[in-house]
Amino acid sequence: MIPFNENIRKGARVLRSVLTPPKPEDFFFLTFAVTYRCNSKCTMCNIWQKYRKDPGKDKEELSAKEIGAAFSSSELLKKVRIFLIGGGEPFLKSDFTDIILILNDINPGAPIIIASNGQNTALIEDKLSSTIQSIVKQGNRDSVLYVGVSLDGMEETHDRMRGRKGSFRNALNTIETIRTMDGIQTGFVFTFTPQNYREFPVVLQFAKDMKTPLSFQFAQTSEHYYDNMDTHFDWTREQIDEVRDILRKLRFFDVVRREFLEYRGSRGIGDWLLSYNRFFLEYVLEYQLHQKRNFHCFSGTHSCFLDPYGNVFPCISLGKSIGNIRKQKFDNLWISPHADEIREDISQRQCHCCSFCDIPLSLPRNLSVITSNLKKMLRSG
Repeated sequence: MIPFNENIRKGARVLRSVLTPPKPEDFFFLTFAVTYRCNSKCTMCNIWQKYRKDPGKDKEELSAKEIGAAFSSSELLKKVRIFLIGGGEPFLKSDFTDIILILNDINPGAPIIIASNGQNTALIEDKLSSTIQSIVKQGNRDSVLYVGVSLDGMEETHDRMRGRKGSFRNALNTIETIRTMDGIQTGFVFTFTPQNYREFPVVLQFAKDMKTPLSFQFAQTSEHYYDNMDTHFDWTREQIDEVRDILRKLRFFDVVRREFLEYRGSRGIGDWLLSYNRFFLEYVLEYQLHQKRNFHCFSGTHSCFLDPYGNVFPCISLGKSIGNIRKQKFDNLWISPHADEIREDISQRQCHCCSFCDIPLSLPRNLSVITSNLKKMLRSG
């Protein structure tokens, strides 16, 4: 049993995080789309069309040399504790390995999470092998690399949603290959849409049979990232209630994240009140119908999105650019009146999203998590 005084200290940390909003200097999470090149044709995302519409645009992407210069000149970027690398398909970036080595060298202890469609197994294996070998040479043996591979249904459904026949088999081959590689962790990522949600239990069991982790997210829209504002994910109340029942039966609502307050056993009152996982799932489900935010978001303060051309945004959802690291040092654009204006808009809830990348970072700083869970606990007796 954890000593009483230790619980008091941890409880005080939680209270302090709730009552004290983060400052821009507290920056710690970076989502970075290293390229918009893509070898899928997903039905829920139009990133793959960007360079088909504008074939020469890919020449404007940041080089590894430019990325290295931007990071080495920034004290804030050196504080990043988690890197989320995406695209497009990030492994299609010609200097992918160089970029990962730059990030790893700047902050060797920060996990690097890579989102992939898993379509080119040979290319992915080659780039990961060279990356790991170089990291070992750098002496960063404690580095954490995780590759999340998309899996949106069983074979027919996944191939249809990813727009390419063979996508399912390619994803499985990539997962199996990565699992044989030392120093890299991997798992599946399922994207919920009204067209595939009923396959989630089958995909989850499939992943369990493979002894492979499975996480999930909901498809969403973004003008500057997904380029899919004309795409509509028209959920009905009946469908959302069905998804909720699926997640409850699979015990996703019972998963308690205890990064901020740790009790022995997951049934303690403290766990219940501080379970932002439970709050988040309820929010994300209802968001599909109402699309409004009921908590304070600190994207653009403790985290941001960097696109392949050097543009800095608060997140993947809000298309207000804070600046460009080619034109201005990151620290100068991040600590600026213009950035503060965007943060004020966010604080006034002039934006909303259901991003699994950004929202969980803000929830531990929201009193609404505790009050909402308390109301539900009282109602349930």
